[in-house]
Amino acid sequence: MTMGFTDVWIRWVMMCVISVNYSVLMNCDRVGPISPGRGLRQGDPLSPYLFILVTEGLTALIHQAVGRGDLHGVRICRGAPEVSHLLFADDCFLFCRANVAEVNEFMRILHTYEQASGQEINLVKSEVFISRNMSHAAKEDLSRILGVKLVLGTGIYRGLPSMVGRRDVAERILETPLVSSVREDKVSWEEERNECYAVKSGYKLAMRYIICSDKYHVAGNWNNILKAQAPHKARHLLWRVCRGCLPNRYRLLERRVECTLNCPVSDEEIEDELHIFFKCAVARESCESSDTAGRVAMLLWCIWHNRNDKLWNDNVQMPRQIGRYAFDAWNDWYSVHKLKSNSVNGSTETDLVRWEKPALGWVKCNVDVVFVSGSGKTSVGLCFHDNNGQFMAGMTQWQIVVISSVEGEA
Repeated sequence: MTMGFTDVWIRWVMMCVISVNYSVLMNCDRVGPISPGRGLRQGDPLSPYLFILVTEGLTALIHQAVGRGDLHGVRICRGAPEVSHLLFADDCFLFCRANVAEVNEFMRILHTYEQASGQEINLVKSEVFISRNMSHAAKEDLSRILGVKLVLGTGIYRGLPSMVGRRDVAERILETPLVSSVREDKVSWEEERNECYAVKSGYKLAMRYIICSDKYHVAGNWNNILKAQAPHKARHLLWRVCRGCLPNRYRLLERRVECTLNCPVSDEEIEDELHIFFKCAVARESCESSDTAGRVAMLLWCIWHNRNDKLWNDNVQMPRQIGRYAFDAWNDWYSVHKLKSNSVNGSTETDLVRWEKPALGWVKCNVDVVFVSGSGKTSVGLCFHDNNGQFMAGMTQWQIVVISSVEGEA
């Protein structure tokens, strides 16, 4: 009523305050209902405004004391307005001169405010800071009157220093860089020397971001694909397949390109990477051909042979040597097999030379020497059979000499 509100408005506000009730648990027992006569409720939109109205009473009491000369605030400089208090939410900073009279006046104002509002000052969380011009004993006396702890520094407010000293302010001002000339701001691209955007540098920056980001990081060593011993178009195709950017019909439809999904070769299933290279009839027949299967089988045998050689003889070869040996061995076998098949097909039954087992008590050794043109090496093979035609032993060996087949077999 002192602030000018009518009785009807005050009754409306009090009806909002006392129309609720609370129940609380105390030692696992329900206590209540409790009907409030004052106070604030968390989440109530009216409570903050009621708090502001009540706080105006504290502000009015401080202004009256300043007007009477019982309190004196602080000034940041000569001619500046006097500051007696600062409010922030439910916290406040109170300023006065460091003497017993003004401290007692502040305590009287706070006591009056507590009786009128029903609120109580939390002295445990309160602190007092007194300037360095007073003795420590005088500071202790004033702290004892206020009933709060004395802080030597400026104190901590919400985890941060309550005040910044003059030295810190001066250092920050001196550390501020000065601009030699005033010009209008402009957009510049730091990735280029001329500060102009380029698609190439923009792509490189985006790739650095993608590689460093866990979300977009792609596992695998892509350099192995790009450095593979294959034509550039084959390496590029393999890279596009692994990255999922091969323009098959499934990928085109994902990018909203209107097209049919069926494979243009077999016209059976949806054309994606799996169908093109493995499920399509042409791909299956290509993979199942004797040449392809033979190369794969020879490579697998070389890998298995290298494993056994390491296990029993502690001898291991480099992966590149294994691949090269498998390739050379299959080519040698294929050359001999093709030559033999051609000679058999071009001769009659009477011209064929048949192998005969040796006489009783004898061992027959068959020798074959093949010179691979362009390699600078000669392959030698030996095979031993008894008089029953049973295999006894055999061996193959590479010779770093160039001789004819007749000389080698001799």
